[in-house]
Parts: sequence; structure tokens; C-alpha cells
Amino acid sequence: MVMAGADNVQVIYLGELGKPPILSGYLLLKGKDAALIESGPVSVFEDYVKRVERYVSPENIRYIFVSHIHVDHAGGSWKFVKEYPWIKIIVHEKGAKHLVDPKKLIEASKNALGIIYSYWGDPEPVPENSIIKVGDQYMEKEFGVRVIYTPGHASHSTALYHEETGTLFPGDSAGMLIFGEGGKLWPAAPPPFFMDQFLESLKKLQSLKLSKICYPHYGCSSRPYAMLEEAIKTYSELSAFLKEKCREKDGKYVFEEIMKREDCKSLPRSEYFDEFYKLNLRGFEGSCI
Repeated sequence: MVMAGADNVQVIYLGELGKPPILSGYLLLKGKDAALIESGPVSVFEDYVKRVERYVSPENIRYIFVSHIHVDHAGGSWKFVKEYPWIKIIVHEKGAKHLVDPKKLIEASKNALGIIYSYWGDPEPVPENSIIKVGDQYMEKEFGVRVIYTPGHASHSTALYHEETGTLFPGDSAGMLIFGEGGKLWPAAPPPFFMDQFLESLKKLQSLKLSKICYPHYGCSSRPYAMLEEAIKTYSELSAFLKEKCREKDGKYVFEEIMKREDCKSLPRSEYFDEFYKLNLRGFEGSCI
């Protein structure tokens, strides 16, 4: 997928990175200059660079926009900066300190992720002078990307909006799409998750002029408004379902009951994916997963 806006910035979908898939990569290309949407974890660094090289030399990457500092989105930032020290990491000010000193992030991630963490790898410190800390509605003018503060998934969550093409990169602020157009919308609600903030953030995104929504997990949809509505519906229904079922049954049974529902039959199953699904149900109030 390649889209170009009036400013001639190309938005390029690089496909899923990692085995099992961990991240969808996106490249912004303007002439010889490039920017990435999310660094991904360090485990996908080499694959990411190889895919970028199909379009541009990695030496031309100027920025990496990080939607939030969870390990699967920003854990590889240090590696990019180490290999290409001119790259600047653009990240919300609430999360920046955890890139500079990732000790607490690593500890919290290991506790929350369990076996998933081993697939993503360890983040290392990013030099503070390699980070551009931004607030809500920050506009990076060269590539035309606006950073929109969208708490709920995390206190440091943002969405990234390329105005010229109307492309929204929501981070984890609008759920996950497994996989791509026509796939299944799944929540991104690891603890701590705040439903009220999440819904308010979605309202911000619904007010934008959109042509496409491109998820880090995984791929794009040309029905952005329908997908944002689907996120509201999915989160609300699963929240209610968990509250009801978890009063009566244990988490293992409730999870399998969710997976047997008609609209979940197409989801891939594996040790990794099952743990990933469970993680993103645990933040709902009353969840027993």
C-alpha cells in the first residue's frame, strides 16, 4: 500500500514484522528523507531495516514517531538510535523518561507480559538528546504528522495523524485489527486500562478527516469511521460480557467462551496469540482472565 498527499509524502505499508507477527511497519517517504511509525521491539529491528531498504536507505531515516512507550511499540528505539545516531524519536512527554531510563518499564513489562516478553526483547536506554518530547496536537511539519494525545490504553498513549492523506495511525488507542481489511477488531486493554478515557479519546479521533486507519496490530482499513464505531461496540460488549461471566466462572473458562463466539472463529490460535489476547482483556473492570 502506497498513498501520496499533496505534499508528496508517501505512506507505505511494510507488512507484518516478526514471527509470530508482532508489529505492522509503516514508512513515510518524502524525497530521499524517511520517517517510521513505531520502532517496534528490538526483536524486529533487522527485519524492519530490510523492508525499509526496499524503498530508501536507512541512513535517510530522520524520525521515528512512537505512539506510546510499551515495548512492542518503542522497545527497539535504542537500537535504531545506536545504529543511526541522527534519528530523533518523537514521543509524548509523559512516556519519554521511560525511554531514557527503561528500568521500571522493563520490570512492569516482564510482570504483565509473561512469556510474551521473550518474543519482544529488552529495551535499552535512549540518549535524551535523541528524543523530541511533545504534547497534545504537536505538528511535525516536514512529514506533516500530528501527534494527538489519546489516554485510556495508557497514560502516555497518542495517535499519529497524517493530514494530507487522511491516514490515522492510532497506536493502541482504537483497538487492534487482526488481520487487516475485513479482519477482527480486538481490544487493546492491558492493565491499567481506563475505559472512560479511552472512549473520550475515540471521540477525538472520530472528529478527524480520515480516509484510512492503519493499526500497528495489524494492517489497514479503508473504513476508518466504521472501525472506530466497531471499537466502541467491541469494547462495550466485551466489558459487559466479562463483568457478567467472571462473577460465575473462572478466567480460563470465560476466555474459551469468548474464543468460541461466532465472530472470533477466524482468530489465529497459538501460545503467543492466546497470551496476547488474554493480556488485552485483563484491563477491563471485573476481568478474571
